[in-house]
Amino acid sequence: MPPVTSVIPDSIPIPSSVVLEYSLPVTSANAVAIPIPSSIVPEYLPPATSINANIPLPSASASFPPIGVLPPFTLNSLATNSADNPKYRFNAGSSTNIAVYYGQSPATSTTTLTSQCADPNIDIVILAFVISQLDGGKYPSINFGAACGGQTQMMINEAPGLLWCPGLASQIQICQATYGKKVLLSVGGSTSKISFSGPGQAQELGDVLWDVFGPAGNVDPQLRPFGTVEVDGFDIDNEDNMPAHFDALALTLRNHFSHTTAKTYYLSSAPQCPFPDASDPMALLLLCDFVWVQFYNNPSCEIGSAGFSASLKQWSQVLSTSTMATKPKFYLGAPAWSAAGPTAYEGIGGPEGMMGIAEHVEGMKMHNFGGVMFWDGSEGVINVQNGKDIIAWAKEGLTA
Repeated sequence: MPPVTSVIPDSIPIPSSVVLEYSLPVTSANAVAIPIPSSIVPEYLPPATSINANIPLPSASASFPPIGVLPPFTLNSLATNSADNPKYRFNAGSSTNIAVYYGQSPATSTTTLTSQCADPNIDIVILAFVISQLDGGKYPSINFGAACGGQTQMMINEAPGLLWCPGLASQIQICQATYGKKVLLSVGGSTSKISFSGPGQAQELGDVLWDVFGPAGNVDPQLRPFGTVEVDGFDIDNEDNMPAHFDALALTLRNHFSHTTAKTYYLSSAPQCPFPDASDPMALLLLCDFVWVQFYNNPSCEIGSAGFSASLKQWSQVLSTSTMATKPKFYLGAPAWSAAGPTAYEGIGGPEGMMGIAEHVEGMKMHNFGGVMFWDGSEGVINVQNGKDIIAWAKEGLTA
């Protein structure tokens, strides 16, 4: 991903003017609703400082539910509401899917995860990011921009890098139950601090990710940022040129997937288009369900370059060598706005130009083509030309 990712500073000062809207304790009206730990600490966590001064991060005043307060709905009511969208069924084998990252762009505070999932042109949303492994002990660090705030006392004591995210958890539920969309959790990003000295470390992170973000019951709910809510899978976006043992991470997650029959889980990765990728090894990529190749910020193979078509074909061919029963689906990764990949975006020619790019690539009839990935969804929906945003133009091109 381009350098719009942020990291949590080691020390975050609390502004004296901050007023916390917070009530304690909070009780759930329904046993199947998201449990609210009684020990939530109203610790103010403003958005992290951007590594790029020209790219603002989400405002702390973004419209997300207050800490410890959940919207008045339950899992049962969500299941009933799913009738609002009866025709949509996620198809992992489709060639017309669109995946978007969410959580780290300048426009994140202008939209919500729910609105991304409600968009009929979006099929998969990828939350960004888990930014470091085993921070302060056993658990990783996360950063979802303005979408989370506060920690439970157990997080403070045992997992200082985790955050309590009830508002985001409720939106994940809506995405899954009401709209049928898939929500993945991305591990990495351009400024992440994840590397492994051996396969054992990678396996340990995989186990912890599963316990904290997979099915509930393996750890105390107060250590789970989304409470009892679980994601639909994981994305590995390693960009630090240290590929060792990431296949062990993938194998660990795959092993957990195979022992859980309640639902289907997915694994994805986002290599750069130069082949082979310097950070995501083929041993990892061949274990994925989706591979969204970043055809931007890489002059030799990005959208609009002389090497673009050849790179598309090469990636399609190498991913077809996977020995999995269902081989990886290959996605065209594209910038949703100019700042994410200036020269590739110039090659696209603006929002409407994405229709022609998507139609051309889909028309190549690569048997494992899956659709388009955008960095990112929040920017995509506000990048409009002739009445449609760039995501809608891409979907029109894929389905033409």
